Amino acid sequence: MLRQRSHQLAQVVGVLAGVVPLAVWLVALQHAVGLDEWARQDPLIALLTQGGRPGGGYSSEMRGVLWSWPLWPLALMALWQRRHAVTINPRLLAPAALLACALLVWWLVPGGPETRVLPALAPLALLAGPGLLALRRGQAQSLYWFGLILFACLVTLLWVYWSGTHLGWPAFAAQRSAKLLPQYASHWQPVAIVTAGLATLGAVAIIVKLRRTPLRPLLAWCTAASVTWTLVMLLGSGWLETARGYAAPMRSLAAQLPTAGCISGSNLSLATIAAVRVYTGHRIAPISANCSWRLATVNRRKAESVVASGQVVWQGRRGADRNEVLVLYKGFTQSRDN
Repeated sequence: MLRQRSHQLAQVVGVLAGVVPLAVWLVALQHAVGLDEWARQDPLIALLTQGGRPGGGYSSEMRGVLWSWPLWPLALMALWQRRHAVTINPRLLAPAALLACALLVWWLVPGGPETRVLPALAPLALLAGPGLLALRRGQAQSLYWFGLILFACLVTLLWVYWSGTHLGWPAFAAQRSAKLLPQYASHWQPVAIVTAGLATLGAVAIIVKLRRTPLRPLLAWCTAASVTWTLVMLLGSGWLETARGYAAPMRSLAAQLPTAGCISGSNLSLATIAAVRVYTGHRIAPISANCSWRLATVNRRKAESVVASGQVVWQGRRGADRNEVLVLYKGFTQSRDN
């Protein structure tokens, strides 16, 4: 009886721990006049009220699975080997329940499939642990060497393209980098390069010293993945900011916008809406609002046609985004479409 009461108390505390932050968040949204926008963007509400389509399309979802490999096969192996104890073993039941919720979020939340799969990584990692220890020797060796080859190629490519971009050698890397992002201005810090070199050498030393144990593939993957992301941030942060960042187009957009006024949005991602708010100070109104300004995301061909017809006052895009263009229209009314 005492244990049952303890379990009930723990359940109540868990529910409160989840509900209280959510209530505070909703109150903050209402205070910031953002609750209506959230309700409009929430995919579950859209499904229930408007029959909207979840996520970003069914055909593109499988690309997100690639970013979580090899967690999927290891997690499935662990669940299959312990399938009769899933419902009674909290070490399996809790991650499995979290994984089910994460998959629901992945399916419903709009955005790129690579970002929607992130909530599934934690429960997948918890489930993959037992599966990794259950691997046979040949399977473990295959996973170990696959990881080493994969991350060795990634680390080598990062250093080669950094050298080509900033030092001009090798020539093929310099030419490729200039073709991909011609507006990038080369700049780097010696401290970051020294740190990246030490991280690379340290990772090599750690992997070489690993003993042959069942945990060796896991330790090798963790070390290699950590140094890869470290190099991405140290060697490629400036390039990625120029290629994928919103700072440059948003500053250009801010120069064209009035200090006050209504701006509606059409086909804008949540990241674009947030960037407009941060860099320009304007809130994006729904498309049904009677605004004289409208910001829309269109494909490159449509952008060329509307620019030629003189219907826009500004257009811009992120550095490496060759398909979608942000277009600012002026003189819109509620009855007029883009």
